Amino acid sequence: MKLIRQDENEAAELIRGYMKPVFGFALNRVKQRMEADNRI
Repeated sequence: MKLIRQDENEAAELIRGYMKPVFGFALNRVKQRMEADNRI
């Protein structure tokens, strides 16, 4: 069980690391914050 939890934590960290760049890309494309939130 401990290994699964560690894998989940590592996956969550990896995803968090990509959220800002992906959001920035979406915001740059649509130019509206609300729309960018809906795209990711």
